[in-house]
This record gives sequence, structure tokens and C-alpha cells, in this order.
Amino acid sequence: MYTCSLEFVHLDRRFNVTQTMELKIELIKLIQPELMNPKNNTIQARLGSELNVTCEAHLGSGNLQMYGLSWMNIPKDNLRIKQGPKFRKKGTGPTFIIRRTLIISKIIEEDFQTKFDCVAHNALGYGHTFLKLARQSPDGMYDVITVFIPLIFGFLACFAIYVIFKVEIVLWYRDSFASPDIPTDGKMFDAYVIYPRSENKGSLDKCNTSYFALHILPQVLEEKYGYKLFIYGRDELPGQAAAEVIENNIRSSRRLIIILTQKPSADDQAYSGFERQVGLFEALIRDEIKVILIELEKFDCLNDFPASIRHIIQKNGTIKWKSYETSKPNAACSRFWKQVRYKMPARNKTCSWVPYDSATHKMNAEV
Repeated sequence: MYTCSLEFVHLDRRFNVTQTMELKIELIKLIQPELMNPKNNTIQARLGSELNVTCEAHLGSGNLQMYGLSWMNIPKDNLRIKQGPKFRKKGTGPTFIIRRTLIISKIIEEDFQTKFDCVAHNALGYGHTFLKLARQSPDGMYDVITVFIPLIFGFLACFAIYVIFKVEIVLWYRDSFASPDIPTDGKMFDAYVIYPRSENKGSLDKCNTSYFALHILPQVLEEKYGYKLFIYGRDELPGQAAAEVIENNIRSSRRLIIILTQKPSADDQAYSGFERQVGLFEALIRDEIKVILIELEKFDCLNDFPASIRHIIQKNGTIKWKSYETSKPNAACSRFWKQVRYKMPARNKTCSWVPYDSATHKMNAEV
């Protein structure tokens, strides 16, 4: 402890003033600068990537005042390569270690031919180390990512396109590449049509299901696209037993088309209930035929339908008919008919659409 004392006189009185100072002696030890990192080595880097490398030097211990640490071979006018500020490393106690970072924002070809030197100095002298960059060998995982990510996105895009345009794609393929050979599965008909009908089944009122089943459906599927349908009430021969005709022709069909309305009537159950029982037995129990459900009228509640019909609706859905489509010039190419054809067996498209005459068709069937 050092005390300074001052004696002075003021207004004929003598005064003493003192001030005490404490002198702390800190041990400062200098060593020849020792570069700890990097240690004259070469590191791999990728062209175009960013790189940060820290130079670390040990200069001694204590609170040093005269020292320096710098990266060399850095162009002064180059903003791409620069060095950060130098600072003392924390947590080392009295040991004096300083650090400085070399920052390369983007590696170019020239950097692979440059040797970057890091130089440290204090009162005892200098120390230095160097760093070289080598081109990084190809990263297998990086290559896998760069190759397979575009493939994955391409696959997802193709899958989305297929899901959205699946019906159009399948129909285009059938029309372009489908084989004209006759199927050899032993089936006589492409579809057996079951529709709600009552005692006035001969009516051709455009508001009922009979007109759709006997006129519109055959006009498009049979006359335009060449399918062969069996419709009970149109195609059976006189005098045949109804039960035998229904069973034999359902088993001889590749698809079962069921036309649905909002509330099946008692007459409908009497006329077409047996057909549905036989057809659904073949579809659900024996798995011998696929079912196509056509929703002729919009219905909000499924409780009016049998459990078997509700099961098929929940599993495969329905194809919804819109009556106004019949007035369009290209009605047969509408979304509804595309969906029906998609679920039907493959058939080559014909070039003409002959108007359907139910009376003539009935006469030919009887002959």
C-alpha cells in the first residue's frame, strides 16, 4: 500500500491531506507464440460453399498488452474473403489464448491453389501456421439426395396427375391399345342391368328409371361403345322361367349395373328384388362379378337401402347421373359416361352412334 501525504497552510491553519493506493503485481509470462489451430493442414471443401476457419494462438499468461494475430494472403479489395476481429478465448484462466476467424463466403477455384497463413507475434517473436483447401470428394449421400429428390417430386407429380386424370388415361389407353380379341372368360354379356321398375314398366317417360335403363343406357353403351347388355324385360325370350333367366344371365355377365333411386317402392321390390339378391350374392359372397352403382336421384340417407347396397356404396361409391347432360351435343363423352366406361370391361370404341329404337330392339330380342 502506498500513501502520499501533502501538508499545506490555509488561513493561518496547517492541514494534512493523504491518499493511499494499492499496487497489485500480476505475473506476466511470455512464451514464443504457439499456434494451436490449424496445424499446417489441408481441409476439404466443396466448390461454391462457405467456409469459416479459426486460428488459435497461445502467447503466455497474464494480461498481455503487446501482441498480434492475423491471416495473410487475403486481397485487401476482396469482400469474398475477410477475417473477423481477434479476441481472447474465454475460460482459460491466466492462460492467454487469442483467436481469429477466416471467413470465406464462397469458395472458388482459385482458393484451391492458395495457401492461407496465420501469423501470431508478441515481444518474444513470431509463430505461424498455414491452411490449404482441397476439393472435397463426392459425397454419396449428397449425390443420392440431388438425384432422388427430383425423382420423388416427379413421381408425386405423376401420381397426382394419374389420380386426377385416371379415368381419361385408362379410357385413352383402351381406345388406343386395347386388343380387339373376344374375351375368353365364357361370359355372354358385359353387364346385367337392374333398375327399379313397377307395373308401368313400358312407359318411356323421361322422368322415370325405365326410360334411362331401356333407352339412354343402351343408346350409349351398346350403340356407341359396343357393349352387350342384358336387361330383364327387354332381352329374355317369351315363356322362359324368370328365376332361371335372371340367375343364368347374371352369372353370364361381367358387370352388374344397379340403378338406384331415393326410395325403392313396394312394386320395385316385387319386380327387381330377386335380381338384386342374386346379383349381390354373386358379387359379395362368391366374388364373381363387379358391381356398378348409378345414382339416378340424389339421396341423403342410406337407411332405406339394404345393408349389402350400403356396404357397396361406402366401399366403391356411386356414379351420379345428371339428367341435363342428355341435351349436350357430346353427351356420350361427359364425365358420367367416362366413369361408367372406366368401370366397364375394356371395349374398342365404335365410330357411330345409331339412335336407339326400343321397339325394334325388343322385336330383335324376341326373334
